[in-house]
Parts: sequence; C-alpha cells; structure tokens
Amino acid sequence: MRWFLAREAGGATAQTTATGFGSVVHALVAAVVTGEITPEASALRAHLHQAWHQLEFAVPWAGAAERVEAEAALERFVSWHLADRGREPLAVEHAFEVGFEVAGQRVQLRGSMDRVEVDAEGGVVVVDFKTGRVVPRQADIVEHPQLGTYQLAVRHGAVDDLLPGSTRLGGAELVQLRSTVRGAVKVQHQPALADDSFAQQQLGSVVATLRGEDFTATAGGHCGRCEFSACCPARAEGASLLSDDRADGAHGSARAERPSADGVDDA
Repeated sequence: MRWFLAREAGGATAQTTATGFGSVVHALVAAVVTGEITPEASALRAHLHQAWHQLEFAVPWAGAAERVEAEAALERFVSWHLADRGREPLAVEHAFEVGFEVAGQRVQLRGSMDRVEVDAEGGVVVVDFKTGRVVPRQADIVEHPQLGTYQLAVRHGAVDDLLPGSTRLGGAELVQLRSTVRGAVKVQHQPALADDSFAQQQLGSVVATLRGEDFTATAGGHCGRCEFSACCPARAEGASLLSDDRADGAHGSARAERPSADGVDDA
C-alpha cells in the first residue's frame, strides 16, 4: 500500500533531511572505491563539509547534530573498508536489469547495488549501506527481502558484466553506518541463497500483487515511520479515505486503475 500511494498515486514527499543525509554519505563512500577520494576519514570529512551546506534543516542545531552523525558514519565506513575481510570490491552503484521467470511468469528486475564484492572463492557478495536509525532484527536478516532480491538478481546475470561466466553466490549484507557492535560498524550478513529460496517466493508474491492491482494495507511496526498514516485504511484515521467494502479496520486495500505491471522495479 505504501508503494502504491508513493509511486502510483503520486504521494511521495520531497526529499527530506534524512534522505539527503543518506545521499551525501552514499556518494562519498562510493567515491572511495572509484578513487575520487582517498580512504581517509579526514579526506571524507573535507568533502562532507563541501556538500553539507546544500542540505536544509529546520533548525541550525539539528544540522550540526546530523553532521556529527555523518562524520561518525564515514569513520565507521573507513574502518570497515580498510579491514581485511577476504574480499575485493568489483563495483559501486552498480545498475542492473535482468529478466527471468518467477512462479511461471516473466519478470524484469531493475535496480542498483551500492557495492559488489568478490570473495576468495569467487563468490559475489552484494553490500548495501544503510544510514537510517532503524535496524532490522538479526533474526530477520536470513529472509530479508532486499538482500534476497539482490542475490536473485546476481544469480540471473546482474553482475555478468563484472565477473563473466558462472557466478557463485557469496551472500549479501547490510552495513549499518549509524550503528556499532563492540566498537565496529554493525554488519548484518545474509548467507548465500539455496536453490529453492525464500526470495523466489517473496518475489512471486510481489508479482502477484502488482499484476492483481490489489494493494492491501496491513498494520505493523512500520506504521510509526509511514508518511501515509492519515490516509491509510489500516488505521482508524484513514479508513474512510482509502478503503473498499472489505476493509475491517485491520486491513484495507486500494485498487490501482492502470495497466497490468510488466515487471518489478527497484530492488
């Protein structure tokens, strides 16, 4: 439902300071691999200073506090980047588009990977840098949808241009640049997918939803961070705005009046 309201109903809000924070940090960590910036905290801080004035904050102290957070995030990145993890980077901001069958239906999967690495055994590991404050539970990482989708994409040729031939999966991981564990940046690793994986099932469910054009809202822990609470049929304040006869207070749905989806975008 959130996807429908933001993308199809045109309800996406303008870039916030949180997304601006993330964009700046992502650009700087990518520039380290491309060689535009040396992998030193001082160099990254200098480039951060140049870009920071472009972000707008409601009050000056908020900007100052977030800048401290950004500097700390970049220092964690440098330590992670320079550590010997038995892997080598292949690409950053790697765009891909692959097509394959899911549940008997042809889908086109498009997206971008923050960083692609190869391990000592030739396995491809997709790294996604996170700059938000909310960190998923470790127990949920094994079946994390975004990481699983990245691995599916690799299996179906998303990095063939970087590593030609048969691609071995080495897993995927979230690097939580705002969080630490025992003084080091928090890394949440998802093991390599099995042949019959949860990711295939998750993607099949998404395809069925998009092509069925019936978007159900379900209340959960994500509701506190959703910008559409006031018009969500899963919540009391929004139930009368976007709902159909099936809405019962806990669930509701909106019907998309558009052609059937041809694929699944934006991993």
